[in-house]
Amino acid sequence: MYLLAVFGIALTLGIILALSRKYLLGWYLHEVRGLDLPEEPGEAIVTYPLA
Repeated sequence: MYLLAVFGIALTLGIILALSRKYLLGWYLHEVRGLDLPEEPGEAIVTYPLA
């Protein structure tokens, strides 16, 4: 009985995480596509490698 309950909870959490990841990723990509990104060299952010 206990093992079945643990399995059920794990399965439920797995399904919730998989669905939320799918929908949150879709929402995030939709939001990012709407951003205006600077394309001129003067507006670029310079990054340096740490290693």
